[in-house]
Amino acid sequence: MTRSYNLEDVYLTVNSVLITEYADGDAITIEYDEDDTVENQGTHGSVMVAERPNNIASLTFTVKQGSPVNGFLWNLRRQKRGQVAFSFPIMCNDNRGEALISAAQAWIKKPPSLAYGTEPGDREWTMKISTPDIRDGENLLA
Repeated sequence: MTRSYNLEDVYLTVNSVLITEYADGDAITIEYDEDDTVENQGTHGSVMVAERPNNIASLTFTVKQGSPVNGFLWNLRRQKRGQVAFSFPIMCNDNRGEALISAAQAWIKKPPSLAYGTEPGDREWTMKISTPDIRDGENLLA
């Protein structure tokens, strides 16, 4: 069975606002902040493996410098100033309506670096996500 992929069929919403005008390359990246396990080997070769609760992930996306999404995200960041518990929902789904990433609690980890030159640049936003549901294809990963 042949399946196709097109980034235009992937939709990311932050606080119910659609993220648009992605930059070239890997537009959306998600990864867990820690390994699932930690290992320790004793002096006689015995190995102990412990599971780590790993409930926080980083979601990074890159949009073009001129994307109107940048203004929305800067304003969202300003709203949270002074509010430690400020969070918002985040969802990434495909054209079939399947959730690829969803979480009720996300927050802006850091704003993008700002560079100005002779050509328009990109803006890379980093979000943190608490207890995300992540799917890769048909497989629920978390």
